[in-house]
Amino acid sequence: MHSFKLVVIAASVALVPCVVLADNRCLHPNLACGDIALCLGADTDQNDVTRIKDGAATGDGHKVWLGADACWTNKNQHKHWAGDSAGCLDPDYVEEAKRAISGGCPVQ
Repeated sequence: MHSFKLVVIAASVALVPCVVLADNRCLHPNLACGDIALCLGADTDQNDVTRIKDGAATGDGHKVWLGADACWTNKNQHKHWAGDSAGCLDPDYVEEAKRAISGGCPVQ
């Protein structure tokens, strides 16, 4: 009986990280992608554009986020970006930046 309880407890503990990771996903990937695409435009500080493109090329999601965050801060719409990128993690930023660079996401 004790070994059965041990198996159940071990299985439960093993599933916890999966449940936590499932909740930490981009809530609005198309919106985040569109926002990043807008930051690649001509009216954006080229340092921000460079950060986004370099981050996408190197797989550095934090660098993508830094570029997009600065871009939307400069547009005085940081709250907009914060809402659209809610729940996104570094891999999400890389994926959405790559889609934005290739023209594969909607621009609001």
